[in-house]
Amino acid sequence: MQFDTPIRTIDDAKRYFQYMGCSHFHMCREYPERYAEYGTLGIGDDIELQWTAEEIDRLIEQLTKSGTDSAELWWIHLRITDLIAELKLSQFLERLLDATTAIERSLPKMDALLVAETIVGRKHVEYRPGLIFQSYDAVQRSTAIGFADQVRRLTKRKFKPEELKVRRQKLIAALLATEFLCGIRRC
Repeated sequence: MQFDTPIRTIDDAKRYFQYMGCSHFHMCREYPERYAEYGTLGIGDDIELQWTAEEIDRLIEQLTKSGTDSAELWWIHLRITDLIAELKLSQFLERLLDATTAIERSLPKMDALLVAETIVGRKHVEYRPGLIFQSYDAVQRSTAIGFADQVRRLTKRKFKPEELKVRRQKLIAALLATEFLCGIRRC
């Protein structure tokens, strides 16, 4: 999709905002002229938050739709996770947990590892990354436990290349540290 036509209406702005991943950074970087036009409309944070929530709803629906290509599942999951994490939209965590459970068996092996890494987070545990910490910090303990259990299931698969085995081991170590810090370890 190209944004060659000027942004003149709220509907144009919404389409542009959501297409750019609900990100001012991407809006400005990719289409600076459109971003300037967007800015003249004076759209407030509350409207953008509503549009972001609608985009998360749309992405969760796309994630769980039976016709979605399995190669796209990880990418859609990551986009949802990024939106939830960036804006701390904890009201979507349980729905994402349910959606992730629904796609678990459809994920290709490598993508299962990527989803598990997204759930645990890719930064050191001292920064409290990922969906487990976010759920725990939002006082959604059962959701945090659900995400931890999901990581265990996703990493039970056999990974043959040595590099993936090492990556899996690091992921499991990060999971154990996360569970310990959240007080949810159940082994």
